[in-house]
Amino acid sequence: MFSQTLPNRLLPAALLALATVVAFVLIYQVFSPIECHLTDYEAACRGLRGSLIRAVFLLAVLALYLWRKPGAYQGLQKATADGAGPQVWLLVFLCGVVIALVPTALIAPDEMNHAFGTAFAFMSIGAALAGLGLLIWTANPGAWLGWLRDGNYAILAYLTVAALLPELATAIAPLWDGTKLSELTFTLVNNLLVLTGAEVFVEPDSYIIGVDGFVVQVASQCSGIEGVALVLGFMTLYALLMRSDLNMRRYWLVLLPLALMTSWGLNIVRIAVLIMIGAWVSETHALNGFHSFAGWLLFTALALVVVVVAQAIPWFHRKDRVQSKGAPLADDWMALCILPFVVMMVSGVVVSVIWAEPEAGYSLRVAMMLAVLLYFHRALRQMGWRASPLSALAGVVVGVLWVLPTLGSAGPVTAAPYATWVWIALRLSGTILFVPIIEELFFRGYILRRLDEVGGLSMRLLALAVSSGLFALMHEAWALATLAGLVFGLLMLWRGRLADAVLAHVAANATVAIWAVYSGNWSAI
Repeated sequence: MFSQTLPNRLLPAALLALATVVAFVLIYQVFSPIECHLTDYEAACRGLRGSLIRAVFLLAVLALYLWRKPGAYQGLQKATADGAGPQVWLLVFLCGVVIALVPTALIAPDEMNHAFGTAFAFMSIGAALAGLGLLIWTANPGAWLGWLRDGNYAILAYLTVAALLPELATAIAPLWDGTKLSELTFTLVNNLLVLTGAEVFVEPDSYIIGVDGFVVQVASQCSGIEGVALVLGFMTLYALLMRSDLNMRRYWLVLLPLALMTSWGLNIVRIAVLIMIGAWVSETHALNGFHSFAGWLLFTALALVVVVVAQAIPWFHRKDRVQSKGAPLADDWMALCILPFVVMMVSGVVVSVIWAEPEAGYSLRVAMMLAVLLYFHRALRQMGWRASPLSALAGVVVGVLWVLPTLGSAGPVTAAPYATWVWIALRLSGTILFVPIIEELFFRGYILRRLDEVGGLSMRLLALAVSSGLFALMHEAWALATLAGLVFGLLMLWRGRLADAVLAHVAANATVAIWAVYSGNWSAI
């Protein structure tokens, strides 16, 4: 595996940035008890949360720009290859990530709101260090400046508009007469709820609607105006980037109205589902889970659909459009190492939005992980999968150490309602097979390998420590996870084969899974 050539740093840097943002969303927004209105820094809290979603949007705009301009993409590839920053900046990035996650180790979950000021300082400093480290590791400042001077200053304007798009959407909302739209939205949400057979409570004068005691107000910000403004802003940016390829008349007269109507329709469905979740599942999940992320997820999905439709249907193209072909992403080794990890974490966000108990939606996570691994099937087949039996034995030892603290627990845990045989089979397949492959590709195949390639014993030890520490942050039992990460890392370095680390991880998870099935304690996995 170590013999594979390393490409420039552009793609891995983009995927690392995306993975980091998604990890922060999971840790601090999905699984954290932080409630901005319960802190003494509500504005800062909401700003920090909004910045995570904004970062994803900025990455998407940058990707569109590079996709649209092959010359700019090739120039940036050259800049990141010839002007790559020292490896120490990758360490700065990783240290920033660790600093940003320090509050999860130092502050108890029930104290997080009270101590948010301290947590905010760690998160802000860590995020700044991570961003700076990744930026300079990708290319040194001189290389970045040279690339901008080569006719790419426009990207700064595009990124500025993209960063301010939520504020622009809010700012132009008062220019619209939202009264009629709120009224129509309210009526259609009511009709949709009636179709479910629910007894709907309504106060038409104040646009309050609910089911079984859970009520919401369809205010102007819930009418769909902000979503319409976001879609309009995104499609304007996309049109500017793709203006030489698109048939503008058809784009604006056909695709834009369809996208706006779809956005508004999705908003109606979102409000109805929010009410049903609050009434019949969990009020807390409706307000803190679904309400917090469903809007952005739907907007992101719609934006992707717009891009796919605009690119896939020739009717929206100019007749003189020239297609450019590049190497397929599915054959890129670095994409294989990082992108499945991103998808695995995104799947955690998605199931947390849909299900009050995220474990109940594990089947969707398995489907997403399987899909991304199948996408990279050619690159996976090219890996050397020969592994030593000693790796399996080491994994079993790790698994036994993992379950030892639970041996004294009092009896089996009652299975949750969703723990059907189908769910159990999918849970085991994800735990024993998909998760070990994905995590080893990222933590040992990429993080450990990247740091270790610098050379020297001290750097190898540091690479082991950093990759194992980051791996531990993904688990509650961080001490055992650190030990496991060290074992998996040493096994890979032993013969230079990722397969040894994967086999050990599979054996460890299989051991823990057997104990979980026997004891009924699904929290063990």
